[in-house]
Amino acid sequence: MRPPRAITAALAALGGLGTAPSALAADAAMPVPEPNLGLAVVKMLGGLALVLALLVGLYWALRRWAPGRAGGAGFGGLRLLARLPLGPRKYVGLLRVADRVLVLGVSDAAVNLLAQIDDPEQVAAITGGGKKAFDQALASAAEQEKGS
Repeated sequence: MRPPRAITAALAALGGLGTAPSALAADAAMPVPEPNLGLAVVKMLGGLALVLALLVGLYWALRRWAPGRAGGAGFGGLRLLARLPLGPRKYVGLLRVADRVLVLGVSDAAVNLLAQIDDPEQVAAITGGGKKAFDQALASAAEQEKGS
């Protein structure tokens, strides 16, 4: 089958783009490969899995080494050891500052110092014991408040 004369004339007018009708017939006779949809889906899912794995790894790294999170590296000499929620946006927290521990009451309106623990033995017990140490520190702070 020959292309219409108008198409052949238009291609010839464009100069180097014009091809002979026999070349067009040879290109039309070449089989066009069918797209492999299965392979395309596998490549797409593999790329998606790679991107998701990178995002999860980045999230884990930020959670692991980000300063300022509870139990994390802290900021400078400060470290939030624990917090006990009391209500919406209200909690009691243990904050380690250098060689002492501060028991703080935190609310929307203010941050109040409830107790300051300077005894090295108590500080060591609090910083090494997790929730049990927090409960002991809270009880110790309550006893100090009653005594004052």
